[in-house]
Amino acid sequence: MKKRTSPRPVSDTPWFVLLAPELGGRFRDFAQACRATGVLDAKMKELLMLVLAAAFRCPHSVEAHLRAALEAGVSKEEIAEALLIAAMEGAGTQLTWAGDLFRKHLGASQAQANRGCIPTHGERQAPLQNLRERLPQRSGLDETAGIEKDVPAEDIAGKSRSKLALPI
Repeated sequence: MKKRTSPRPVSDTPWFVLLAPELGGRFRDFAQACRATGVLDAKMKELLMLVLAAAFRCPHSVEAHLRAALEAGVSKEEIAEALLIAAMEGAGTQLTWAGDLFRKHLGASQAQANRGCIPTHGERQAPLQNLRERLPQRSGLDETAGIEKDVPAEDIAGKSRSKLALPI
């Protein structure tokens, strides 16, 4: 029998259900529904939960989802790649945030501004916002499922080189 490393009630009922049964029970039900069979398979769900636990630096959750991922058939290589992708995204987020703070408090040099080396957050978001404005609004997934529309590349990048097939 494995020795418990942290104090935990003998009951399998989570503490939040015991202390706040109505709300805690709903959260437990939501968590169970998220783990149920759906569009994403068990492997993908465990990888997602693992990388989120790693990003939030929760050792208990990382260990639990690491074991669950292996039990779901996720390979060590898949886990390593997923954790590296999470680390890369975390680093990218930190660099973006740090760049915004740098520009706000220290400003960009004229040479950097002329070369466009340090775009502002708004400049980075503008192409995405333009894309959102140009794509048709969807009222529901069922009515457009499986339909694709050719969108000229200039609608997305401002340059006409090819057409892209985007689901609408």
